[in-house]
Amino acid sequence: MGYDLYGNKDNSYFRASIWSWRPIHQLIEESNVLPPYVLEGIQYNDGQHVTEDQALALADEIEKMLDGVDDKMEYISSTGTPLGNSMVSLIGALQASGATVEPIAPMYSTDAAHVREFVEFCRKSGGFEVC
Repeated sequence: MGYDLYGNKDNSYFRASIWSWRPIHQLIEESNVLPPYVLEGIQYNDGQHVTEDQALALADEIEKMLDGVDDKMEYISSTGTPLGNSMVSLIGALQASGATVEPIAPMYSTDAAHVREFVEFCRKSGGFEVC
């Protein structure tokens, strides 16, 4: 199961597994770009539309969040609390410092490279639907 994002132009397409979409959604939420009803709608596979202007703004804001982040670093999102209050950690930085990380299940993760693919999709999509 996953999330398929279909762009409005050039047959653009992005796919995220159910495990990687939640941390991407968390970054989208932290960008403060989307109105609440769109932010909520993209949590589901029900065809919520994101406009081209919103997609471009998302790309800009998320790209800023990734500035200086290595592609292999992994973002973890815990769903132990409601999504709006969940914490996104840059687990790679903790591991690089020698810390032992024992996440509380369930955990959802994606790496920075996958988030950059999402940013590129947002730039080229002309707006998109989450299906």
